[in-house]
Amino acid sequence: MELEHIRISKPDQKEEETESPSRIEEVIPLSCAFTRQKSLEILMANSLTVLTDAAHLLSDVPGLSVSLLAIKVSSWEANPRNSFGFKRLEVLAAFLSVQLIWLVSGVIIHEPI
Repeated sequence: MELEHIRISKPDQKEEETESPSRIEEVIPLSCAFTRQKSLEILMANSLTVLTDAAHLLSDVPGLSVSLLAIKVSSWEANPRNSFGFKRLEVLAAFLSVQLIWLVSGVIIHEPI
């Protein structure tokens, strides 16, 4: 069986690179608004479920902000000091985002104890 005639087409990478930051920029204020609403619900409900939902939304805002920063900085060109450019910053941003999720999880687990 010959598979030479099968071609996998990739989407235009330039279009995807310009689309991601603008979507994240739209989501950050929306997430802030939902976080504010959930904070008010915490005061009224005094519920652990609402607290975990608000903590989740609260962790999304810095996570999205770090992702946006990483996307913008990783597009900078390489220079003699940073021969790979700034692509490694995306990995560090992902690590920071995971650490933030662990921190929020620890607070949520500690709260009912």
